[in-house]
Amino acid sequence: MNSMYKINEQLTFDKINNEDVNDAKTLLKENNLCYTDIPKENLDIFKVLDSNVIVGYLGLEHYGSDAVLRSVVIKDNFRGKNFGRKITLLGIDAARNRGIKSLYLLTITAKNFFFKFGFKVMVRKDVPEAIGKSEEFLNFCPDTATCMMLSL
Repeated sequence: MNSMYKINEQLTFDKINNEDVNDAKTLLKENNLCYTDIPKENLDIFKVLDSNVIVGYLGLEHYGSDAVLRSVVIKDNFRGKNFGRKITLLGIDAARNRGIKSLYLLTITAKNFFFKFGFKVMVRKDVPEAIGKSEEFLNFCPDTATCMMLSL
């Protein structure tokens, strides 16, 4: 399956390659987001490029028909330009195109941002077992993080 999405002449969305891994990990670390398990077999990290310049990343960790949306991050000099919204919509689209039926996430600061996409707050212990056993849920995000779910 082709992972490249062309939004317009300037904006594209594609899986990272080996050359992008260090940049992605550095940006995630700088923003206190999960990065230590990259790369990983069931984790797709996507990059958004504007005129061939990387503006941000997003992760989809898949478990059958469920997935964790993780690590939506935009580089500082591109913030406030609607890229967060665009990359999140593209991530939701990528999940849908891969047959994902339910998308889960944990957030400490962005609950209101994710409400705009239809995510609903849920009880963390009620997520499917595989999601609950993911590194994101077990080790990366504190118990105080808000758990959210979107049905696709």
